Amino acid sequence: MRTQQRQPQPRRTRDMTIGPLATPRVGRYRYTVGTGELNWSDDLYEIYGYKPGELALTLEAVVEHCHPDERQRAQEVVANTIETGDRCLYAHRIVTKNGTLRDVVILGDAEYDADGAFVDVAGYVLDVTEHTDRVVTNRLGQELDGIVDARAVIEQAKGILMLAFGIDADKAFAVLAWQSQTKNVKLRHLACRIIADVTDNASLAAPIKESFEDLLLSAHSRIDQA
Repeated sequence: MRTQQRQPQPRRTRDMTIGPLATPRVGRYRYTVGTGELNWSDDLYEIYGYKPGELALTLEAVVEHCHPDERQRAQEVVANTIETGDRCLYAHRIVTKNGTLRDVVILGDAEYDADGAFVDVAGYVLDVTEHTDRVVTNRLGQELDGIVDARAVIEQAKGILMLAFGIDADKAFAVLAWQSQTKNVKLRHLACRIIADVTDNASLAAPIKESFEDLLLSAHSRIDQA
């Protein structure tokens, strides 16, 4: 009896070394709506497994690098952002040039010209492949006072992100850690601010995601550092 051979699956690599700040690797992008021009930072090429400039940048090429199970959803998110200018925060898996499977989170925002016309979508891609619960413990142990209380509020903030955006705990923490690092605020303070905003903001019910995107990406500006 002949056995059926399995098709090769994308490979997931995992480096168990945890850096001191436990922040994701980040690349930047910009898409010009009128011309369809897409630009990537060198770091973003590397996340996808390419040398800078090696990949011809088109939206179709980017979608083709999504995991097949998530390609249709990625097309829908891209189309909506380009058409409406809505902020996006979207987590999915990509398959790199050499077949490695990686987890990424895409954050994007509209940019407008002096006349108020929607011209660009710009933002970041966070490579969160290596962010496990060990990273959470490492981060808390290094920078936070009152570990038990701090972890509790961070877990609550993670849960809010998981509910709002349909992402898992690792990706939710990676987004929080990145926002904390880039805005230079303590992770505990950021988590507390998000929880307070969600608790106080009655408009979250309709629609939840759009309201929460605004709260998340501006929470750092409402933190009292005293």
